[in-house]
Amino acid sequence: MSAPSEPPPGTPDPYASPADPGQPDKPSRKPPWAWIAVCGVLVVALVGLGIWALSLNSDLDQQRDATAQAQQEADAANQQADDLSSQLDDLAQSASDAGDQIAQAGDDAKDSFQNALADLKSKLSGLADQIRPPAGGSETPDAPDATATPAAEVPTEAAPPVETATP
Repeated sequence: MSAPSEPPPGTPDPYASPADPGQPDKPSRKPPWAWIAVCGVLVVALVGLGIWALSLNSDLDQQRDATAQAQQEADAANQQADDLSSQLDDLAQSASDAGDQIAQAGDDAKDSFQNALADLKSKLSGLADQIRPPAGGSETPDAPDATATPAAEVPTEAAPPVETATP
């Protein structure tokens, strides 16, 4: 095989650009530094945006955790408040029941006292009737009349002299 030979002069170079059809080897075009700089800036911006997004996501996760913890604490506080409210209701009911029992005990004590007082009055009345002499009978000096007036106010009658005979 033979090496390709040079094209004859006057033939267009198939590898030459159409804008420069007849110019000899020219260095290739300059790299587009402006586009490279724009792309570099875009890459740096994208990397910065990614870092910012990760940081923001981390902050959001921390906020979610803090919110969840606060919600749990609030739920626990609400449960404690409900428990205390229930205990307070039970305590109020117990106090109300105790007050009702005390009132009932007071009413029972009052009734017992009134019954005892009535019983005592009836016994005293019966005792007074026993002490009082019969209406038509003689009085005994040992038992004074319970309804009698004091001796200073009662008119005294002189008893007839009793004769005593001595043999």
